[in-house]
Amino acid sequence: MHRVSVPAPSPRRALPWGVLLLALVALAPPRPAAAGGDGAAGAGVAWQGWTDDVAARARAEGRVVLLTVSASWCHWCHVMQRETYADPRVVARVGARFLPVKVDADARPDLAERYAEYHWPATVFLGGDGREVLALRGYRGPDDFLRILDDVDRAARAGRTLLDAPPSRNAAVAGDLDLGALRARLRALLDATWDEAQAGWGFGQKYPYAPAAEVAWLRSHDADGAREGERARRAVAAWSALIDPVWGGMYQYSEGGTWATPHYEKIMAVQAGALRAHAAATRRTRDPRWAREARAVLAYLRAFLRAPSGAFGTSQDADLRRPDGTSVDGAAYFGRDDAGRRALGMPRIDRAVYAQENGWAVEAMVALATATGDAALLDEAVAAARAVLATHDDGAGGLRHAADDRGPLHLGDQAAFGRAAVALWGATGDGAWLARAERLAETLLARFLDRARGGFVATTGERGPFGDALRPFDGNVAAARFLLALAAAKDDARWRREALRAMAVAAAPGVPERHGWRSAALLLAVEEATRPVARATVVGDAGDARTEALLAAARAADAPGLVVERVDEDGTSVTGAPAPPASDGPALFLCGEGRCSSPVRAPADVEAAARAFLAGR
Repeated sequence: MHRVSVPAPSPRRALPWGVLLLALVALAPPRPAAAGGDGAAGAGVAWQGWTDDVAARARAEGRVVLLTVSASWCHWCHVMQRETYADPRVVARVGARFLPVKVDADARPDLAERYAEYHWPATVFLGGDGREVLALRGYRGPDDFLRILDDVDRAARAGRTLLDAPPSRNAAVAGDLDLGALRARLRALLDATWDEAQAGWGFGQKYPYAPAAEVAWLRSHDADGAREGERARRAVAAWSALIDPVWGGMYQYSEGGTWATPHYEKIMAVQAGALRAHAAATRRTRDPRWAREARAVLAYLRAFLRAPSGAFGTSQDADLRRPDGTSVDGAAYFGRDDAGRRALGMPRIDRAVYAQENGWAVEAMVALATATGDAALLDEAVAAARAVLATHDDGAGGLRHAADDRGPLHLGDQAAFGRAAVALWGATGDGAWLARAERLAETLLARFLDRARGGFVATTGERGPFGDALRPFDGNVAAARFLLALAAAKDDARWRREALRAMAVAAAPGVPERHGWRSAALLLAVEEATRPVARATVVGDAGDARTEALLAAARAADAPGLVVERVDEDGTSVTGAPAPPASDGPALFLCGEGRCSSPVRAPADVEAAARAFLAGR
């Protein structure tokens, strides 16, 4: 999940998600003039942190909660802090009537998910009963914001809301899921967002949204998939304009409806997505261009975001903000060479190590390592995952968001790291990773499952002032994809059943439509749930060169739906899957639905044999 920071349109009402996606640039006002840095976090408005008793405090003090959800990398958040929240008139008005609360979206994914449709900075006014009086998207100047404060104050005193419609909170009960109908619905939705002229999904601001490309690469295997393959190739090629030519890494998005005007923040969701999309391109086309570009992204992760432990930080700011309050705009900063940049200083790097972001990074590194045969990169992925487990394990089967986080657990952390653990098992054969994935899946069922309605809630523990248990779109899609991967690895229908229920929550009427091209993540889950799965079992001793060559060929094969496992010649399997036929020497068997192929002994034959077996399922 990644959220862009955007300037706001003039209407002061919540807008439907699909409208936001298609109109970000068209509605944007001119960029305000630079006015120096935003200063220290506490400058201007005296922000407080989020606690579960904010509504009770607001009631006791007769105030309205002013909640801003922002991010350390967010350009427009900084602009609003230094131009609006530092304005003496705004400071006085907020201090008199409001309880100001500031939340970092990366540190609190539950609140980020709740207010994602408003982008960053999101400004939300909550009454003492926890209900929203008004929610705003993006930057607001001080004069406009003063009027808003007065409007909200009057509405709250009168017990009114200023929202044209209540925010979208999915209350659907998960039922039977028609995967074929859902696939057709989502494919049509994604097709409608394709920008033929610019090569990408979505109009206006251009995003390198990996699930859309991954779906297209997957669909390119279909008999009529030539168009999808060409779209995927063109889109990933267009993204190269967002790769920093000096330090590597991929910028978050581009303004102005083309790929030529980057917005310069670098966030982990985009880096991991770029690695996954380029790994898929490498696997599908064998064109070395994609691996070269992926390594430019990796170079940035290694040099700027990797911690001494081997785990990764979160993001880098789009702009340079100096301690003296001055700043350098991203275009002026990142347009320089390495020496020129460093002479100015370094844009802030958020070095917080979060389980979710590291799950994304590890899964993406594994995908690229197996597609390219890069054993050293796989070792890096293992080191990052072990570093997170050493510090984030909550001792009860789950993962904390941050090492020092003693609050509720978050759905995204379990889902992202669980999928990474399944990927590590597939790439290394180490059964400990599969066992860890199962523990995380059990945590989902025990602590996040909405037993009455199906699907998963965003967080464990108290709901704070809201009362309702949010079942987030992104979180349920991520959980579904994790459980589908685990179901395929273990051949266990229990995990598949819960995955389908989570998908049904995400697929409720109107929900994918509000997410526009971001519904591609749900389509990716649907494609994974409907395509055939086969187990590629390599029978042979570990360390035998012939065994390792067969394993490497199977892991690099362009054959979606292949689950790769090695068993000793005595047939021992960590997954409990049925043993394949006995073999005289190392061999690969393709098995599924009670049948197995003839042994495959030449690594060069593995991909074709796998495709043929899957086509016959």
